[in-house]
Amino acid sequence: MKFLLLASYAESLINFRGHLLRDLAKKGLELHVAGPALNGDPILLKKLHEIGCEVHEVNLQRKSLNVFKDLFLVYELWKLLNQIRPDYFMAYTAKPVIYGGFAAQIAGIKNRIVLITGLGSYFQNLRSFSIARVVILFLYRVSIKNAKIVFFQNVDDQKLFVRCLKLKTLRSVVVDGSGVDTSYFTPVAIPAGKVRFLLAARFLKAKGVEEFLKAATIINSNQIRAEFILCGDFDYGPDSISEDILKRYIDSGVVTYMGYVKDIRVAISACSVFVLPSYREGLPRSVLEAMAMGRPVITTDAPGCKETVLDSVNGYIVPIKSINPLVKAMNKFIHYPESCHVMGMNSRNIAEKRFDVSVINKKMLQEMGL
Repeated sequence: MKFLLLASYAESLINFRGHLLRDLAKKGLELHVAGPALNGDPILLKKLHEIGCEVHEVNLQRKSLNVFKDLFLVYELWKLLNQIRPDYFMAYTAKPVIYGGFAAQIAGIKNRIVLITGLGSYFQNLRSFSIARVVILFLYRVSIKNAKIVFFQNVDDQKLFVRCLKLKTLRSVVVDGSGVDTSYFTPVAIPAGKVRFLLAARFLKAKGVEEFLKAATIINSNQIRAEFILCGDFDYGPDSISEDILKRYIDSGVVTYMGYVKDIRVAISACSVFVLPSYREGLPRSVLEAMAMGRPVITTDAPGCKETVLDSVNGYIVPIKSINPLVKAMNKFIHYPESCHVMGMNSRNIAEKRFDVSVINKKMLQEMGL
């Protein structure tokens, strides 16, 4: 049997789906992967070939709104699907799901599998009218119609998606995120000295970066012994945090900026507490990685985030867009630093039992019928 996996970001095929591809290979499937800019990354190509994947590059531009390019993408994917004739086709993130879904239907691929890793801004503020939202919801509805199965990463996303698209007969299953390799992300001792809070994410308002910076400012103004670390890269768009704004916080000594870290384990090892004050997630992989390495977590009561923390057990849950509760949660760790170790051990235990990638993939393969 043949299996084709379509991605919108080349590196995600290994970073987020590598274990799934390996598990599929163990089942004896002929594996194909498709995505943009694959041939320009020899290291990535080598890793995919080692798994046993045949690689296909497609001209998929994640942020392009050019209708003609998107129509050509559907045609390009349709040709690829007819060339491979996969028994199973799987897509994740918006454009692969929508345009890959269209192409797969036209090509007559019966076993179409959808993975919704998170709901974007089009699913927020639903009371306000938006032509773009109407179009996107229509495209989603048509593209996933009669899919074999749709995977979601939290119950809130599942309910909202089904309600918005009015697809009551949709066969959907919730899995606990993409999982984390607990043999790769292993516990590391929490550094001695002052408590260090880390936020590792793209610099977007929706990730809660502004709340993190403001909370750090308040705590620093009280001369409390703590350090705040940012790790990540800039994302240019209407929701992005500008380099000028971040520079002001760095220059004033409020935060330490590590830049983009290729191996996130380096950044997690340097912190005491992992913080993600996000407004909404599928189920944040970065939080799972921090938990696997024995770090307590402060996150929000947003869908996808709240699933990772048992409040006061392996961290604290705070309301979204709220600075004072975030400060209060941080102060608990600052005043009782020994709780970092206790809650960090609890995080590791939860990661092993609930979020290990082998557990997640086993459930997904069973639901696919493989």
